[in-house]
Amino acid sequence: MQKKLTPNLPKVRVNADDISFVIVNLLTNALDSMPNGGKLLIESRYCKEHDSCVQISISDTGYGIKKNKMDKIFWPFFTTKGEGKGIGLGLAISKRIIEDYGGKINVASTQGRGTTITLCLPAAFKSAKPRVAENMH
Repeated sequence: MQKKLTPNLPKVRVNADDISFVIVNLLTNALDSMPNGGKLLIESRYCKEHDSCVQISISDTGYGIKKNKMDKIFWPFFTTKGEGKGIGLGLAISKRIIEDYGGKINVASTQGRGTTITLCLPAAFKSAKPRVAENMH
């Protein structure tokens, strides 16, 4: 796994367990999409252009997602994995967590070339009052 982590990023207001769940889920999906190996990259950066947010991106060189399935990947119980290999809740829960903290999750994928999922979380200094996530567990 390669890392390109920007030092001294602004803080974000999230629960550590929630963001850990999201990142572990994204890393697991990336690894699952590369059963014969491949490249995995995790990046972080500050982005002023997009509402002053901290971005975390996870990229893989795996199977990629078919265009006709892209609009369904965040649906509960939808999975691109084979039967018995996933229940299809990881991305749905991850999206909900990120959005509950005022963030966004973006997906770019090309079948046969890989996927990049980018989390955009508002920098803590942007708003005086943090959003509080609902209990999702």
